[in-house]
Amino acid sequence: AVDTERGLFIFGIGSSAPQQPELAGTDGEWPDRLYHGSTVALDARTGELVWWAQHHTDMWNNDATYDRILVDAPLTPDPPDALGVNPDITPGEARELVIGSFSKDAIFYAYDRSDGTFLYARPTAYQNVIQGYDGRTGAFITNPDAVMIADADREATICRENRQIPQGAYSPLTNAYYVPAFNGRCSVMRVRSLSPTLQTGYNTTTVRSAPNPVAHLGQPEAIDVSTGKTLWRLDREAPLYGMLTTGGGLLFSADTYRRFYAIDQWTGEILWETILNGVSDMAPITYSVDGRQYIAVISPGGTLGSSSHVGQLRARVPIGQRNVGHTLFVFALPE
Repeated sequence: AVDTERGLFIFGIGSSAPQQPELAGTDGEWPDRLYHGSTVALDARTGELVWWAQHHTDMWNNDATYDRILVDAPLTPDPPDALGVNPDITPGEARELVIGSFSKDAIFYAYDRSDGTFLYARPTAYQNVIQGYDGRTGAFITNPDAVMIADADREATICRENRQIPQGAYSPLTNAYYVPAFNGRCSVMRVRSLSPTLQTGYNTTTVRSAPNPVAHLGQPEAIDVSTGKTLWRLDREAPLYGMLTTGGGLLFSADTYRRFYAIDQWTGEILWETILNGVSDMAPITYSVDGRQYIAVISPGGTLGSSSHVGQLRARVPIGQRNVGHTLFVFALPE
């Protein structure tokens, strides 16, 4: 994201290797091995660091590279199952924010984009890696059971496969962020080597998959940015992927079953749907020609997330799941 008024380039940074703090020579406490697992803001003219915010110490290839969206909104945060809320927020105070679900764990964050002050964080889909955040400093608190220690025999069950590259969306009509979250399979992990090298990479091995405690896979959610509360949530068999909001109050997204939907931004009601020739897991785009608005989407996509979901749901796919060719679909909105 680019803040043109302040001249800031705001982006996320992924994992470092080896991923185990103990083997990297640190204690894993915040801040740890900056700037992995972080949002950073650089001066767009000079490249100098202006601020940083670290969301986790990455022991699980959790990344922190997904969409950041710039929003101006008043804040009175009261999110469900809050992972952390800054106690110094003046209720109703207008703030200039950077928001989004930045990592695979799909936790939703709000930070002040002028200086990186932590404002609040809340979960969406089920995750067990982050226990909470210090409200004033934004320091992460890792779930002790999820810490990958220097023990090649210890196995840890990690649940954080809750979103992938397909981006979320924001609508000024509802002041809501729409997150394409899902409850993916958990992973039983252990350390690959006690003497990590370049060849061992992240130095973790997934021993096997484990079922997620949540039964439904798809869990797209609309979050009120000012309060952090849920505007609506859909518990679905199949996930929704990349999202697009329009000025007419629609949210467009596709799912694992090749359906492409128009959804009401306020209620989550599906207003229209059609069938594509494959899983479209990236966000559609919108444009207009001679006053007529169009929605365009490419199918099939091809991220690892959607591919794994096809495997999980294959027995229940009603019309087949062949990804044949790449096709551009264009739909005209009513005049």
